[in-house]
Amino acid sequence: MPIKTFFWRDYQGREVDLILSKAEKLIPIEITNSESISRKKIDNLGYFLAENKEASFGLVVYGGELKIIKSQPKPIFCLPWWLWW
Repeated sequence: MPIKTFFWRDYQGREVDLILSKAEKLIPIEITNSESISRKKIDNLGYFLAENKEASFGLVVYGGELKIIKSQPKPIFCLPWWLWW
């Protein structure tokens, strides 16, 4: 089964840059070149995670350090983009 990709935006302006979907599982991903993560990106991911039982965690790809944010309903893993190079 191929992985489907899309973005998400609701009527209140919340959005997530990339959603990966496969076999009824969702992975929401925020992407930024910044070394810090804006509160808005975390809030948007948190809202998406709370509303979608098919998503068990979220990802942020950014220019900072590896870390986990546990203050949301489900964990958000913050991955430095340079780990993939």
